[in-house]
Amino acid sequence: MRGRGRPWILAACIILGLLVITIGPCAVTGFEQRRAVRDMLQRLESEGKPTSLAEMIPPLVPEEDNAAGLYLQFAELTQPHELISPDPAAPLGLLYNSQPVSYDNMDPGEEAHLVYMGAMIRQDTAAFELMDDATGREHCRFDVNWEEGAGALFPHLAKLRHNARVLSTASMVASHEGDQALALKRLRQGFVLSRHVAAEPTTIAQLVTYAIDAIMLRAAEYVVYQGDLPKPQVKELVGELQRTDRFDLERALRWERALGIWVYDQLREDPAQAAQMIGFQDGDVPRAIIMRLSSNQLSPLIWADEAGYLQALGRLERVIGQPWRESYQSCGSYESRPGTLGGLIEHGYLPSTMLLPLMTRTITKRDNTLARRALLQTALGLRIYKQRHGEYAETLSELEQLNWPPCTDVYSGKPLVYRRKGDRFLLYSIGPDLNDDRGRPIYWLLRAPGASGTYESVGGVDVDAGDIPWIWWDDREAVRAGRRPARP
Repeated sequence: MRGRGRPWILAACIILGLLVITIGPCAVTGFEQRRAVRDMLQRLESEGKPTSLAEMIPPLVPEEDNAAGLYLQFAELTQPHELISPDPAAPLGLLYNSQPVSYDNMDPGEEAHLVYMGAMIRQDTAAFELMDDATGREHCRFDVNWEEGAGALFPHLAKLRHNARVLSTASMVASHEGDQALALKRLRQGFVLSRHVAAEPTTIAQLVTYAIDAIMLRAAEYVVYQGDLPKPQVKELVGELQRTDRFDLERALRWERALGIWVYDQLREDPAQAAQMIGFQDGDVPRAIIMRLSSNQLSPLIWADEAGYLQALGRLERVIGQPWRESYQSCGSYESRPGTLGGLIEHGYLPSTMLLPLMTRTITKRDNTLARRALLQTALGLRIYKQRHGEYAETLSELEQLNWPPCTDVYSGKPLVYRRKGDRFLLYSIGPDLNDDRGRPIYWLLRAPGASGTYESVGGVDVDAGDIPWIWWDDREAVRAGRRPARP
């Protein structure tokens, strides 16, 4: 009987040995990776940096000081609605009398559009009174369920972009009607809206802030082009433009890190729900692999991925507060990961694939916005100078006569490039390629002289080549029509 039992004992020993060989290293690796993550979290906490979503939630704001509800009411009141046209026989009259009118459809190059939008704005006086109230308040906090982490929703951001488009339209219409003071007021309100959006700690809020700025900067080009500007309203606008403390990518990075820590914790507790939250859908190969990696046997890979994720954000944190000209060499490699993990990330099989924010592009978006703000602030000063002296300044240093705040090109660290050209001027930033292309924007570099086709608009191009110039409105219209603008 004893002899018959020996094969079973031998088989049991073999199985036990295999388990030790396969599970043992995973257990050891899992312990090491878990300890590495906990050490990093303890170091962050000792440095006073948030490691939980609760620490990143914006503080509550008293209702009487909160602009959020007013912005939502404004968005609701300015949705497409019917308009009694000022002149049914005018162009587009039948169109506007037969269907709701949208502020988003306004074309400032069309006289009829400006006329109809003016009538619509006067019809929506109550909405703009709400906007006056909202932008007079210092704080803005929307009702977001921050504790939901990756499941938190931000429907208000789309409404705020809509509000910016309405303000942009209202500014151009006021300028077209000759009320430059009101046009500048609407511009300033758009930049206040941008500041209020930036109060949220998320990366997406920062990106919406830059988008709102781009919408308002386009309207500013139109207003400055139209004629003389009242100095008191210009000063108020410049004061708002100088409030660039809103562009806080370091805070957005802290949010991303706290969110990532929350996601990894959820993956270990409920892999199916967490995988869906970060964007992996049912039936996806990455989702199946995430589910498998989150199991007890292979969870060391999840711990290792979290450790790499924290290390990557730590490297980025050291440079994200710097301008692009000082950080671009370091930003290119912050997401790189060696060996097996690198291969899994490359194929989208690890959580960090979805979690690592594309901060390198966000840095250039931030600096593009800062450069365009500097251009607007300087163009306003040049316009005021011309109103006083009858011609544009020969050099930017002459703006000191106006006590005008100087602007530095965020990309060069030096003054913006400026040359007076007859009754116009050339003003530009060298842009994220850090090369002086003599003021040529991207649409000049995309096509050779005489090439057929439509030139791309500067405002919507997100590339690194070319300079960032101040755009004269008639040049923008020429680009839109497929013509190359005359060089100033």
